[in-house]
Amino acid sequence: MIQQIHWDIRNEGRRWIGDEFAARRERMPEKLEVIEGRVLWDDRELLTTLGMMLEQVGADRAVQLGELSVWRRAVRRRQRRVTRSRWRRVMLTPLDPSLVVQIVGELLIVVGILLTPHALGAAIVHHPIPVLLVLAGLMIMSYSTLMVTTKRYS
Repeated sequence: MIQQIHWDIRNEGRRWIGDEFAARRERMPEKLEVIEGRVLWDDRELLTTLGMMLEQVGADRAVQLGELSVWRRAVRRRQRRVTRSRWRRVMLTPLDPSLVVQIVGELLIVVGILLTPHALGAAIVHHPIPVLLVLAGLMIMSYSTLMVTTKRYS
């Protein structure tokens, strides 16, 4: 089975060298033929041939063919697809429970510290809730560390 090609399309065209030449040569179609108004019947062969030509010609010369607005629109569409697929991967990745516990603990600590008055001694007597939030955050952080350690050794 032929592996996927990593295209090295640059702004300026270039020649293939060494193993790259052999890898491209084995993927070239045997002949160019027009079938029912299409050059090369198979989309895979068509895209492979286009990739090879773009490596040789370069992007700067390729975008001179056709309207610039078409190239810009194609680039914007590709950027949107890539961005959407990245967000989809991030959003669908399940969170590790120990990470969730750690995040909650860190949030409690930060909120407790922000709410604590300047003098900690006075805070314990007059404002116990921020101090309790910090203590709860520290306890939760200890628990999340215990979860990770237990998971690692089980």
